[in-house]
Amino acid sequence: IPGGRVSVRWSREKAATGSDRLLIHWEETGGPLVEAPRHCGYGTSVVRDLIPYEIDGTVDLVFAADGVRCKIGVPFGPKGVRHVDPATRPGGDAP
Repeated sequence: IPGGRVSVRWSREKAATGSDRLLIHWEETGGPLVEAPRHCGYGTSVVRDLIPYEIDGTVDLVFAADGVRCKIGVPFGPKGVRHVDPATRPGGDAP
């Protein structure tokens, strides 16, 4: 969309529980007016339901008139983000 922009940022922060988590911020600006969907589609369902249920993450999804904003928090650890050494990946090479 001409003039529309999407900003995606990520950072690592200490959660209230003391463990680290990955924060992902998605923000749309400059596009057409946004309306909240009347029903939840598959993609929205995955973000809102699966992230908290499967990996103990958090989701703050807002359909603001000036653009969609989404903040996702994912814990580091067994159910969330984990570090994988490229040398130990199948195939042994870094991407």
